[in-house]
Amino acid sequence: MSEKVLIHLSDRNGWRHVLAQAAGMVEEDRGARVVIVADQFAGAFCASCGPDLVEKMEDAASLGIVILVCEASLNTLNIKKEKLPKVLKTVPAAYPEIISKKKQGFVYICAG
Repeated sequence: MSEKVLIHLSDRNGWRHVLAQAAGMVEEDRGARVVIVADQFAGAFCASCGPDLVEKMEDAASLGIVILVCEASLNTLNIKKEKLPKVLKTVPAAYPEIISKKKQGFVYICAG
C-alpha cells in the first residue's frame, strides 16, 4: 500500500527542504500521496516568493504533490489569496485540514 503523507510547514525558510523531501517520497514510492499544509509565515511567504521557488512548487505539483495554504493565516496578515502563485491551493484553516487528513490515514510530519 502506498503512503499518504501530510507535511505541516510553518517556517518560511523550510520550503526548499520540504519540497525536496516531498519529491523524494513520491519518486521513491510512485503511488505516494503527499500533501503540504503551510500556515502562519510559511503561507504568507508564498505571496512574495521568487520565481525559482515557484518553479520548485510547480515541479512538486507535477509529481502530484498538493500544496495547501491556510487562508486564516493569510487573512490575519492582510494578504489576499490572489497574490499566491497559481500552483497553490487554499484551505479555510490549517488545523481542521490537518485533522481531516489524519482521519483519512495520512502520516503527519511537522516540518517546523
